[in-house]
Amino acid sequence: MFSGGNWFAWFPVRVRTKRGERWAWLENVWRDRTVTAYGAGPYRYYA
Repeated sequence: MFSGGNWFAWFPVRVRTKRGERWAWLENVWRDRTVTAYGAGPYRYYA
């Protein structure tokens, strides 16, 4: 199952865009991660 939502990047994160990847900082981005009964995976960030 996925868990995600809007998030304010208050520290620099690498985000995926339509054209590739870039750094995002001090802006709203979308983040999600996979959550199972055994734990949660790392966050993925999108702009």
